[in-house]
Amino acid sequence: MQEKLLLIPGFASNALYFQHQIAHLADVVDPQVITLTQEEDRNAMVGRILNEAPKRFILAGHSMGGWVASAVAAAAPERIIKLCLLNTWCRPHPELNGLQRQILAAIEQGDDEKVMLGHLPSLFQDPSKVAFAQKIVESFAPEVLVRQLRAMLKDFSSENLGQITAPTLIVQARNDVLFPIEEGEALLKAIPHAKLAVIEDCGHASPLDKPEAVTALIRFFLEY
Repeated sequence: MQEKLLLIPGFASNALYFQHQIAHLADVVDPQVITLTQEEDRNAMVGRILNEAPKRFILAGHSMGGWVASAVAAAAPERIIKLCLLNTWCRPHPELNGLQRQILAAIEQGDDEKVMLGHLPSLFQDPSKVAFAQKIVESFAPEVLVRQLRAMLKDFSSENLGQITAPTLIVQARNDVLFPIEEGEALLKAIPHAKLAVIEDCGHASPLDKPEAVTALIRFFLEY
């Protein structure tokens, strides 16, 4: 029986971000996506994942999903077989906070489309992927985006990362405009049994921008 792989998308993203990983890892794991849309804070997000997950499982998260996944792995280390953190963070991030507040204000003023979609191209090295990502963003109701943003703005705690016991793969992208390589290095220092991989010529939205590279790294991590 295959192990369950829970995939947690980031802000304004859903299962479509992981379509390549779902299709090309299904021979070694049983993939399932949990999109966090109703929770008001990170504790609620962690609780939902632990409630829906099997007793033992593999966990991977991208961006906001990685921020949640690290908290899940710290809260219930005995349940995590392996952990994969993609393009995420573990420290207060003033630049990101500023962008989040800008988008939040735009949503509340009904001008979110212009602000969010204006930043979207910077998350990709492959411009052909932007239109697809735009459709995903447009599928989210404004109140969902507000909940996700407020949850991230209120919680940057990372003091529990040392409690993670699962083997951990940290994946950063060379051209990530939100989280540079140094953010991955900070995670590497904070999490025991962690390894860091860097994808070249890739932006923040790595599961879409360089899906083959992300899938290959996860596959190698799972098998070895």
